[in-house]
Amino acid sequence: MADFNDRPRGENAIASGSAQGSRDLVMEWKLFQAVAPRLAKKESGKETEAAKAVVPEAAPVPAVAVECGAPIIGLPPEVKPGRVLLLGELHGTQEVPRFLAQSACQTAANGTPVTVGLELPVESQQRVAAFIRGGGTQEDWMKLMEAPFWRNPYQDGRSSEAMANLLEQLRKLRAQGLDVDAFVYDHPGLQGQKHEDAMAATVLSQVRQAPGRFFLVVSGNIHPRTLIGLPWDPIYRPMGLLLSGKIESVLALDMAYDSGTAWICSVEGKKQKLDCGVRPARGKDNGDRFFVHCFDKRNKEGYHGIFYVGAVTASLPAVSRGLDRPGAREHSLQPSVEQGDSRASRR
Repeated sequence: MADFNDRPRGENAIASGSAQGSRDLVMEWKLFQAVAPRLAKKESGKETEAAKAVVPEAAPVPAVAVECGAPIIGLPPEVKPGRVLLLGELHGTQEVPRFLAQSACQTAANGTPVTVGLELPVESQQRVAAFIRGGGTQEDWMKLMEAPFWRNPYQDGRSSEAMANLLEQLRKLRAQGLDVDAFVYDHPGLQGQKHEDAMAATVLSQVRQAPGRFFLVVSGNIHPRTLIGLPWDPIYRPMGLLLSGKIESVLALDMAYDSGTAWICSVEGKKQKLDCGVRPARGKDNGDRFFVHCFDKRNKEGYHGIFYVGAVTASLPAVSRGLDRPGAREHSLQPSVEQGDSRASRR
């Protein structure tokens, strides 16, 4: 009964732990557009009374038609101009960057400008901005990867190939005419509460500069919490708490996923040495479709809901794959946003 009560409710809710029966609304609309005009006319070419009664008024067509993958269940109701959606992730998976790319694509294609916030060093802001506004050349790619962040010997999953490919996907969406942007907000030189304060200040500055946009901000799953305190520090104020006190609409979602693998860093051995690599990630199967589910009330960790990404797959550091432009090695890259693949991971 507890498992049943935890399942998503409402339109397209997941039942019996499977999303296989979910409607593909994109395909339904394409089919309707192709068939309805023919059904609405007699052989003589005149419209029938029945057709007039059942054919709905044509919905406005977005200015830019872009394939964004299978619709993310539960996301559209949470998209609002000025809202900040904080996503607490497990670093080092292919699925979270894919979720971000599809979310940005679907949001912008529906007419809402969207900005993606990434937990990368603020020193990389100019490089990231230049890259997603560039032409996607090998030179553009090399300039992005020249940043020390991508070459750091300590790779915690944020500098993964999937994250680099996310930037390429955002660049392609902009090139196709969608109003998509990105910024970075991490302050790696700071620690503890000062680190949290600085990240919150950077995100807040971006939001205030563009109040009409929808913000997708991803980070490790400590930062988005909207309640004071952590198990090891009862007065710790996470970024989510700091932002919720200054921004009218903040929604914090924790990551949910099915079991798989991730690039995880952990302290191991008698020498307590930090080691990073591909590790098993245990989760819970809730189907293959991406979805967003909000709780009836905020949970004890300060989250308003979850975002689910399916079974997770580890994404290795980008530098381990070489420095070629995304797309130059199709066999080694994750599926693009157009492919709509939705396998994924949890904390």
